[in-house]
Amino acid sequence: MDALRTAVVRRMVADVPVGVLLSGGIDSSLVVALLAEQGQHGLPLSVSVLTQPAANPATSTSTPT
Repeated sequence: MDALRTAVVRRMVADVPVGVLLSGGIDSSLVVALLAEQGQHGLPLSVSVLTQPAANPATSTSTPT
């Protein structure tokens, strides 16, 4: 745990606030908790990607243009 805490502290050295991309897993949540422990709050980011199934050319009803 000390090695992870040291790694987080080292990455906090920046001219701008540090952001964290949340994956929803325990690892990104732990990084945010360690940042908060060091006094940095805010800037966790979470991105959702909505996808549609790829069209199967063999069953597609569209005609090429």
